[in-house]
Amino acid sequence: MKKLLATLLASTMALTTIGGLVACGGDNGDGNGKVAGLQPNEFTKVTHWDDPLQDKDGDSDAKVPKCTLTVWAPSIALETYQALGNEFTSTYRNGKYSNVTLEWDAQDEGNVKTLLGTDSTGGADVFFYAGDHTEEMIRNNWLLPLRGATGSYYSAAIAQRDMATAADVVKKNGYYYAFPATNDNGYYLVYNTDDLTEEEADDMDVIMQKAAEKDKTFYWNYTEGFWAAIFFFGAGITPDWKGVDTDFSEFGGAKGQIGAKATIKYVTDAKMTTAAGSGIAKAVLDGDMIAGICGTWENPTPAQLETGKIGCKKLPMFTVDGQKYQTGAFFGGKYCGVNPSSANTQVAMALANYLTNTAAQTKRFNEHQSGPSNKAVADLDTVKANVPLSAYNAQVAAGGVFQGDVPQKFWDGIAAYTKNAYSGDITLADLQLGQLVTDMTTQK
Repeated sequence: MKKLLATLLASTMALTTIGGLVACGGDNGDGNGKVAGLQPNEFTKVTHWDDPLQDKDGDSDAKVPKCTLTVWAPSIALETYQALGNEFTSTYRNGKYSNVTLEWDAQDEGNVKTLLGTDSTGGADVFFYAGDHTEEMIRNNWLLPLRGATGSYYSAAIAQRDMATAADVVKKNGYYYAFPATNDNGYYLVYNTDDLTEEEADDMDVIMQKAAEKDKTFYWNYTEGFWAAIFFFGAGITPDWKGVDTDFSEFGGAKGQIGAKATIKYVTDAKMTTAAGSGIAKAVLDGDMIAGICGTWENPTPAQLETGKIGCKKLPMFTVDGQKYQTGAFFGGKYCGVNPSSANTQVAMALANYLTNTAAQTKRFNEHQSGPSNKAVADLDTVKANVPLSAYNAQVAAGGVFQGDVPQKFWDGIAAYTKNAYSGDITLADLQLGQLVTDMTTQK
C-alpha cells in the first residue's frame, strides 16, 4: 500500500511547532549542517543513545498532533516491527506518540529503491532498504539527512551505538542518512557433518570430490549476480563501487583470469546445482545436498542445528593452476530511512530510531537471528554464540567484499557470464573477459 501524501500535507501545513516537534516537514537547514543542532565534533554530547532527544534542550513528552505514517517493513520481520510500532504509539515517552496511526505494508528491502523510483513522493514515510542502494537513494533525494536541530541528535546516536562498518555506509559530510538495522547481508557455507569433516569443508575440491562419491549435490546460485562473482572476489578483485563510475578493469586482467578459470571449473562440475528445493538447510539435513552457499536470510533454524548434522563456516578455499585462494563473498546490511517527502518527518525520524535502537535490534535477533549493527547487541553472549552469524562474520573477515553502490549492469553482466560458462559458450581457451568488462560497465 503506497500512501498518497497530499491529503496529510494539506491538513497539517498550518501546524508549526507542537510539543517541541515540527509537525510537518523538517528542520534540516541548508544541507551543510550549519544550523541549530549538533556539529559532528559535538556528537559525544549525546549520552542517551537509544533516545537521543533526551539530550536536546526543550524536548518534552507533550503529545504530537494526530497524523498517519506509512511503514514499509520486510515481510520476514513485519510482525516484529508491528509489535515495536505498537509500543512506540502506546507507551514510548509517556504516550507522546499515542495520536500517531501506523499503516504497515510488507516490502522486502531489495525492492524499495524501485518502488521509490516510480514515485518517491507517494512512498512510505519510513522504510527499510538494502544498504547497497544508499548512494543512489541519496543522489535522488529519497533519504532524509539526519542533521539540523533535531536530526543531528539521531546522527550522534548512530555514531556511538552502531558499528562503523555499518554506520559509515550511510554517512556523508559528517552526518547520517539512515538508521542501521542489521549487519548481516551475506552468505557462508553450510554442510552435512556426516559427509564432511570441518577440515574437508575448508576445500572446495574435496567437497566436490566427496559429492561425486556420495552422489550428492553442492548448491551455488551462480545465476544471480549476488553470488556469481565469488571466485573473482577470491582472486582479489575489489571494485570501488561508485555506481555508474565503478572501475571494472581488474576483471579483464590477471585476477580476472583466475576468477574465470575457477568459475568454469566449478560451474561445470556435474554435482553443482542451483536448485535448493525446500531450502538449503533442509536439503543438507535430509542428505540430498552435501553442502551449499547459504544466505543469512535462510539460516538453519535452532532445531536444525541441534541435530548436529549441519555445520556452518566460512566459504571454502578453491584451486586454480595449483594455487589456493579464499572464496570471496558480498556483505552488507539493511537500513531504515525516512522519506524527505513525508508530511511528518520529525515523527518519522523518532519512529525509525525506535525501530532500530538497541531493544529493537535485540528483538529482531531473538526472533529472526538477524545480525545486529548495534555494538551492544553484537556483544551479547547469545549473539556471539550464534552459529550462522559466527560463520557469516568469519567469511567477512576472511574474504568479505563490501556491497557498495553496485550498478545494475554488474549484476546482469556477471550473472550472464556464469550462465555462459555453464552452457559452454565461455571456455578456458576463450575466457571472453573483455566482453565481461563491457557487459558490467554502465555506459554514460
